[in-house]
Amino acid sequence: MDPEICPPWWPELLWWLLHHPHGPEPPEPGEWLKRPTEELLIGLATYVQAQTFLAKQGELREQVAQGALERMNGAVEQLAKGARR
Repeated sequence: MDPEICPPWWPELLWWLLHHPHGPEPPEPGEWLKRPTEELLIGLATYVQAQTFLAKQGELREQVAQGALERMNGAVEQLAKGARR
């Protein structure tokens, strides 16, 4: 006996899923999410560039990397505060 490729209830289920709403649309991310996320990504990019391009200049690399880490930490703190609201 061959297995059914399309069970008899499948078309009805697909029709129902396509025509019934699944709840409200998620709200647009507010400023509390956008700004810290941008800061986090900028900090991450700066950190990676410092580790890659400034490998031979140890002191400068450490200064840039430390600044990037502080920026990312601040962004994570802002995200955590916003998420608690």
